[in-house]
Amino acid sequence: VKKLVYGDKRLTMADLLDLVGREMHLGSSLTAAFLHSHHAFPLLAEHIGPIAQSCERGVSLSDALRTSEATPTSTMMPPSIKFGTRALWAATTGSSGALALERAAATLRERTAIQYERRAQSAQARLSVKILTWLPVAFLGWQFITNPLARWFLLASPTGWALLVGGLGLNWYGRRWMNRVVEQTR
Repeated sequence: VKKLVYGDKRLTMADLLDLVGREMHLGSSLTAAFLHSHHAFPLLAEHIGPIAQSCERGVSLSDALRTSEATPTSTMMPPSIKFGTRALWAATTGSSGALALERAAATLRERTAIQYERRAQSAQARLSVKILTWLPVAFLGWQFITNPLARWFLLASPTGWALLVGGLGLNWYGRRWMNRVVEQTR
């Protein structure tokens, strides 16, 4: 089996589910298809490897998946991997397991596409956050360097200090607020 390396675990998990489904369409059992396919995805080895090792020792796939869900490391598992292992678990219960795996893979791909689309849609807002928070700081620096009257006002008077601290504080708060809003798109 040729090793496939991708940078996105969601798409890699979708490809694993597709490959297992394809192997099942070719006549393999679910466990045999999983054991034959998992080697091709080294990016998933950390999460899928222990399940495959249990199956190689003779444990059924459903029992190996149930055991992996009970381990403490399952809480650290990325949601896409958890979704994929649950799809494998669901495939052990019925006769149309290959179809269930293919649909789960399609769902993972759709989720990934939606996430990338949201990220692309929020690119302008992320850029605006950077520009709108650094531009006033750059302008302040330019004023300090080129304008002695502004420098004297901001550093020598209590009103200047209040404006300086208030402006920088509001700038910092606005950046945090916008980052929190934009971060939800990831």
